[in-house]
Amino acid sequence: MQKRLAELEARVASLSAAVHGLSARVADLEAPAAAVSRPSEMSGPAAAEAMVAEAMDTTEAILPLVGRTFLVLGGGFLFRALTESGTLAGGAGVGLGLLYALLFGILADRAEGAAHRWSATFHGLSSAMIALPLLWEATVRLAILSPRLAPFLLAGVTAFLLAVAFRREVQALAWAVAFGSIATAFGLLVATHAVATLSLVLIALGVGVLWMTYGRRWHLLRWPFALAADTAVALMVQVAAHPGGLPEGYEDLSIPGVLTIALALPVVYLGSFALRTLARQRSVNPFEIVQTVLALLAGFGGAVRVAGAAGFGSTTLGLAALFLALACYVVAFAFVERREEFRVNFLFYSTLALLLTLSVSPLVAGGTWLVLFWSALAVAAALLASRVDRLSLEAHASAYALAAAAISGFLGAALRAFVSPTLTPAPSGAAGIVVLASSVAAFVVISALSARSGGARTWREMFPAGVLGLLSVLGVGAWTVHALSGLVLGGGNAPARLAAIRTGVLAVAAVALAFSRRYKVLDGLSWLAYPVLVAGGFKLLFEDFRAGGAAALVISFGFYGAALILVPRLQRAGKAAGPASP
Repeated sequence: MQKRLAELEARVASLSAAVHGLSARVADLEAPAAAVSRPSEMSGPAAAEAMVAEAMDTTEAILPLVGRTFLVLGGGFLFRALTESGTLAGGAGVGLGLLYALLFGILADRAEGAAHRWSATFHGLSSAMIALPLLWEATVRLAILSPRLAPFLLAGVTAFLLAVAFRREVQALAWAVAFGSIATAFGLLVATHAVATLSLVLIALGVGVLWMTYGRRWHLLRWPFALAADTAVALMVQVAAHPGGLPEGYEDLSIPGVLTIALALPVVYLGSFALRTLARQRSVNPFEIVQTVLALLAGFGGAVRVAGAAGFGSTTLGLAALFLALACYVVAFAFVERREEFRVNFLFYSTLALLLTLSVSPLVAGGTWLVLFWSALAVAAALLASRVDRLSLEAHASAYALAAAAISGFLGAALRAFVSPTLTPAPSGAAGIVVLASSVAAFVVISALSARSGGARTWREMFPAGVLGLLSVLGVGAWTVHALSGLVLGGGNAPARLAAIRTGVLAVAAVALAFSRRYKVLDGLSWLAYPVLVAGGFKLLFEDFRAGGAAALVISFGFYGAALILVPRLQRAGKAAGPASP
């Protein structure tokens, strides 16, 4: 047994030595191949030779494809020559030329795998280089295709070749088709004036490419089609809004058609964005933000312009836009309870709703009704902010209140009460009362939210409440100036006394604002004390000194000096004591 074990051990050792020798031999044989496959690791002449060899291989592979492309283009010119000579009828020549071009698109689609990608690229380029110029020539030069038919054929060819490019992952073909089709579309637009039909086609292609690029890496491809659609709609609006009516030569234009196409641009794009963000749970991207703005400007803005030029009322458009704004608010609130990464969606849709509401409301109502509407929205936004605790909705409340104050004349009258050389009328009337009441109500609601949430808020978080508080303080201060002026001046004009009254009101307002820091519900007002003091200082310098009057200056300096002493002390005392409940 011991002898047999010794023989087995000897055989195993011999086999191990043989395997080790074979492994070394194989490694020696594979080393040159590995070195050739990694020319970047070489140095000197060997690396240069490897790069030259690789370039030669690529050239040898591409040159036959280029030659084949020239032969294909030659076949396309053969159909053109037969058509021009009369051998083929015009319609037959164009039809055969398009079929010939699409044949190579089919061949590009049949080239499967990475090894055949160059072949697919050149087949697809051949198809585009024949079909797109053929459509332009058959429409403009030969007048075989009608201006209304050619755009739809262009859309079909573009869609087919883009589908091939996406199916076979040939990005170069997709970009070539994109720029070629857009150039052909605008060439047809200039030559045929079929601006409405081409606008509709470009909108359809833009939305189609948008959905084709969702989920892929070719995101830049959606930009040229979207910009082309925006530009075409803007040109269509420019023509349709001509002061003398629709110009001659634009046979596909009609006011209802222009309005429909113009409104379709923002509707289909915004609908696509909303569907993606809601159904697919995605965040809004920069393209969607930019295209939303451009589509609304070109589409909805253009529709309003055309309706005005044609003598149509804009009320219906305004109501439709307000409905769209309401839909944006609904979509925004769909993301309130979602994850943190969807906060940008809420901000995007809510801001879009705010801008739409402010810009289109004057199309529906004006005067007191518009002031009432915006004031009601200010209170509603404040109530929603207190419910969902969103700073952006607090900003909406301040924006609506500020817009109502501006359009009602409340803001201008309140400012004139402090800066006009003479006493001006107070911000009175129903509109002024409504603006002041809504500003106070919205401020109280937001301040109650701040008091309920606890913790110190930054100046950015207190800014919306501060705007509402400033409107409230400005209105109360203006009425106070007018009341005191009536008592002291008796309706006369005494610039020195009027300046002293204004300085006194500003000084008392600053002290009251600083004192409000002791109460949590009024904490949003306290930071306004220093801006009011600064405004009082400028007023003292530029008005009180100019108005003159020693007695009036005594009063002004007394009130302003006392405010300068009291405001910092009250701010420090309120900070040390901490906000108390009212």
